[in-house]
Amino acid sequence: MKTDLLLLACVKFKGERSVYGAYHLLQGKRSAQTIQDGAFFSALPLFGLLRSLKREEVPALVGELENLGYLKREAELVYPTEAGIRHVQRFLKQHSYIADIDNWVFGKRSRPFWQRLTLVVQTLSHLAVKKSFVPVVQEYEIQQWVKRYTPKNTNARKQLRTQLYEECRALLLEVSEQQALVFVGQLSRPGRVGLTIDQLAERLGLVKIEAELMQLATLHRIFRQLDANPKRFRVLASFLEKPDGDEHATATASARKTAQLLTRAKAVDELARLRQLKTATIEDHLVELALFNLDFPIRDYLSLEMEQEILARSKELNTLKLKTIREALDSQVSYFMIRLALTRKDRSLC
Repeated sequence: MKTDLLLLACVKFKGERSVYGAYHLLQGKRSAQTIQDGAFFSALPLFGLLRSLKREEVPALVGELENLGYLKREAELVYPTEAGIRHVQRFLKQHSYIADIDNWVFGKRSRPFWQRLTLVVQTLSHLAVKKSFVPVVQEYEIQQWVKRYTPKNTNARKQLRTQLYEECRALLLEVSEQQALVFVGQLSRPGRVGLTIDQLAERLGLVKIEAELMQLATLHRIFRQLDANPKRFRVLASFLEKPDGDEHATATASARKTAQLLTRAKAVDELARLRQLKTATIEDHLVELALFNLDFPIRDYLSLEMEQEILARSKELNTLKLKTIREALDSQVSYFMIRLALTRKDRSLC
């Protein structure tokens, strides 16, 4: 399945980025280049899906895909073949749950939500029959959260248990039976300790990565429902961590520091001086901020006319290659301006 996901990332990049660009995306490298490439090619949902993938594994995976006729290599770039594109289409059809995964948007939510849920389920089920237990989650903060969350009153705990069951049942009816089994199979109750992902994968005849992706897909689908219907799923919604109030929260920490200076300075050179960084690094930060914030003051760096011209040329040439776009435009257009324009390619012009 690693080869399928690597091929999927290469297909997303349309032969305009190196195979290591795809690797960094799947591995979850929080660099300006990886984040921008993922955003420009609408590939950020794949961010960090294969964190265990090692760089030294990549040549063998690429060789396997070449032997299958799914990839062609030219210099540092890899191009998906028609057969490769058809294979990805079949892969996505056979693993339709992947469409629910958005690891860029929901990745940080998954672990704390799941830890709270599993420990609440274990706690409520054991308290109902007055049995002691060893917590399935060892993190002190999670244990303290669940302790504060759990009602002292027996009737209140029963109501909470019933509501939680009904909410989980309603949401799990929307996913495949295998996904529901992976989800429920990890939960512990009196007389049954939840299984690990490895154990569930073996029991269901899946590879481990497939079981992990099913779990992510289920969680991400649930998160969308909780965001859309928090009152309907009020118990599960209460397990979510409070959202970061920082409007630039999706950017890297260094880019957020630059964002804090935008009220004092706008010019790239001045920002570089204040941050004691290279101008190229500040440009990376500004592109990052523009990607994830529609209110970013893009007109301080790029005119509407130039933005429209860059986007028109990119569409005309059917490319996101910065060099190709720049060569087709006036030489005075910088790569920074092109990257800024591309942050608006799928949005209304600001």
